Amino acid sequence: MAIGDAHAGRNMYVGVAIQNGFAEAAGSGGTSVTYYEPDEVRGGIQEFTEIASNRRMNTRFRGAGYIGTQSVPFGMTVELNPMNAGTLLALVMGTESLTVLVTAQSATHKFYPAENLRYGTIWLYSAGAADNSATDNEHKIINFKVTRASIEGGIDDVVRLSIDGIGTDHSAVAATSPSFTNVRPFFLNSVEGLGTLSIGSAIGSVSQFDECRRMRMEIDNAVSPDQRIDNDASAASIREGDSSITGMFDCIYNGNTYAEIDAFTLGSDRAFTLSVNSTTAFYTSEVYNCTLGMEQARYNGANPSWDPDLLSIELPYIGELASSAAVYIQITNSDVVTYTY
Repeated sequence: MAIGDAHAGRNMYVGVAIQNGFAEAAGSGGTSVTYYEPDEVRGGIQEFTEIASNRRMNTRFRGAGYIGTQSVPFGMTVELNPMNAGTLLALVMGTESLTVLVTAQSATHKFYPAENLRYGTIWLYSAGAADNSATDNEHKIINFKVTRASIEGGIDDVVRLSIDGIGTDHSAVAATSPSFTNVRPFFLNSVEGLGTLSIGSAIGSVSQFDECRRMRMEIDNAVSPDQRIDNDASAASIREGDSSITGMFDCIYNGNTYAEIDAFTLGSDRAFTLSVNSTTAFYTSEVYNCTLGMEQARYNGANPSWDPDLLSIELPYIGELASSAAVYIQITNSDVVTYTY
């Protein structure tokens, strides 16, 4: 524990906010901050790409390269929690639609891919472990966009959300005073909740079964620094590239799904939803929920291998963005406004 640590017991935390467009100055950025207690943190320090040199120092040795585009990579893994995942999912997917279920009490947030992702601001507090001067500095990263994200979980395990991305500028700022949600995270299958996988020809007319043993959804936004974007000549902006959505389910066959899984592995496009419910109730009988949905997915694996004791199969897939909201992540919680700047 650091000497003089102002946040005893919180040696590392991360704050995330959504920006109102591209920020020019290092001290600017988002203002409405959601705080996370990460499992793992990656990056956070400014770096430069290297441009190779063709100079020859002699016949055998090439000269050192040159400093290229400035960027700040950052990544973290957190528990998928219904009360703090919304800010991250808005940055991962880019578009959000809100449906209020009970005025001021309950709402559903549906996130789906946007052509242009939002910029975010990251506050990385590490002084609790790295600094004993009691200055309690944070690393602040602006103009952050999510490059890759994944949601995964298994039987009797917490569902986890991982994000990786890059920002354009980095500065040291004074530590803020964080607040954390006390709502429990989602579990795939356990006494804490239940994950139900449905697969079929279309969402709404699917075969439902509860024996999803393991799952993963991966979103690759393929973003990269590009100084041409947003007409910014100082720090590099970020552009989206050749994106994809992939993943897998580890499933047990049963009578309801035999035909659907066979059709899927034989090459027929299938729709699916994975709904993860919490046992925690809010506003009388409402429960927290997270649903992953895909209108059109295609089997993306080799011939299946069988477990002779347990008729199960791993189903890797690649998603098709058949419409603007064909791939979505949906959360039901007590936030009744959209996640914005």
